[in-house]
Amino acid sequence: MKTKKITAFLCITILCISLPGCGSTDVKSSTVIQKESNWVVSKSINVPHKNTLGGFYSDSFGITVGYSGEVHYTNDAGITWPKGNNESLCRFGLDIVSEKIAWNCGNGAGVRKTIDGGQSWKAVTDFGGTEPDQCRYLSFLNENVGWIASPKKLGSTKDGGQNWKEVKLPEGLDEIFAMNLLNEDIGYLIDTKATLYTTKDGGLSWTKKPLNITDIDNTIWPSNVSAIRFMDEKNGTLFYNSIEGKLKCLNTIDGGNTWKQQILPDISGNGMYLSSDGKLLSINSDGGGKITLLKHK
Repeated sequence: MKTKKITAFLCITILCISLPGCGSTDVKSSTVIQKESNWVVSKSINVPHKNTLGGFYSDSFGITVGYSGEVHYTNDAGITWPKGNNESLCRFGLDIVSEKIAWNCGNGAGVRKTIDGGQSWKAVTDFGGTEPDQCRYLSFLNENVGWIASPKKLGSTKDGGQNWKEVKLPEGLDEIFAMNLLNEDIGYLIDTKATLYTTKDGGLSWTKKPLNITDIDNTIWPSNVSAIRFMDEKNGTLFYNSIEGKLKCLNTIDGGNTWKQQILPDISGNGMYLSSDGKLLSINSDGGGKITLLKHK
């Protein structure tokens, strides 16, 4: 597996207006400066085991996934990390639905689910392939309903991963860079060309909205280096890496037509996870030996 030091992160908060359920629309955008940041460093956690991705659902509960299927969890804000029972190849994808339910995926197409807070992981139906085509994107509403993706393939399930239904990708999409499922019908994809695709009918049709970002580091990595969450059809947050070496945040209140830029704390890492409420960003660094938490004020 290739590794690379990532020097910065860009955060975009998106308030997305209702769009037609079909067709394709390109929307121009502009940017203005907003000096005050809404994100602060909450804490820095030293993790005693290597991992490819770590995420916190809340201040106290988090999960790491890693090499040879090694999975750990914490209930005390990272003070202790018991090892979960998981058998699989290397893990690169993670989504935490609650303090009981979470999903992971990775090499060999293996997908795993926990319903006991990370203590034990059950194999469900495979999805994806082996690196670089492995599953790395997960977005679930609950134990049964969710999306799953590799860079070039998107699937959905309504039966807890017993069956995956392939979702047709939007025309013109390059490779999936981030994704989020808001409900059973509405979902979002970001591709490596910094384009936002929205569906309101479960992926039968898509609306296209270029984000007009020129400083995106669109390198596809084994684990997540971007993260997107929508709270409703208007409010959402997207993090990704910038090639400028600066930590940035853009906010929009008009569906991406105009933006407000915020300067974020100067941190770096090699993986990220955004909590389901969109208020807690976990950033991995030092080969997974450290997790820095950014918190929305």
